Amino acid sequence: MISNPPQTFRTKVEFKCETDYTDTGVFWVLQELNGELHFITYVTSRSKEITGTLEGYKAIKTGSYYQLTIASFEENHEGIYFCVRHRNQKLLFSSGIPVHLPVKTTTVLSTTPQQISTTTKGLIKEEGIKCPNSTNIGQQMELMEFT
Repeated sequence: MISNPPQTFRTKVEFKCETDYTDTGVFWVLQELNGELHFITYVTSRSKEITGTLEGYKAIKTGSYYQLTIASFEENHEGIYFCVRHRNQKLLFSSGIPVHLPVKTTTVLSTTPQQISTTTKGLIKEEGIKCPNSTNIGQQMELMEFT
C-alpha cells in the first residue's frame, strides 16, 4: 500500500508491505519506467537495513509490516515498487505499485485541413507518441500484499 501518493516533487512517500512470515526479511525493488530493475534495500526480520546504491530511501520493520519511505520524492523515484520475500528457495514478489506524478492534462488545439497544391512534392505524416508498456509487471506468486 502507498499511504500518500505524490502530487508534486519533494514530498514524502511511504509504502507498507505485510507478510505472514515475519522470520525473514524483505527486499525492496524498483522497476523504472524503462523496465530496468534496481535493488533499493533489504530489511532483516530484526529491522536491520542493508542499503543498495539508490539514494533517498529508508526502510524499517514494525510488527508484520515492512515500510519503505522516500523522504523527498524526485523524478528518479518514479516507477513500479515491489517488496520481495525469500522463502523456501523462492523469491516471492508482491503485486507492483506504480508511483509517478499525475499526468498533466493539455488542451488539444483544433486543426483545420490544409489544401495541398499540385506543386507540393510530399505529404506530411504525423506519427503517434509511443509510450512504454509498464503494465507487464509480472505475476504475484504467493499472497503478499501492500496494505
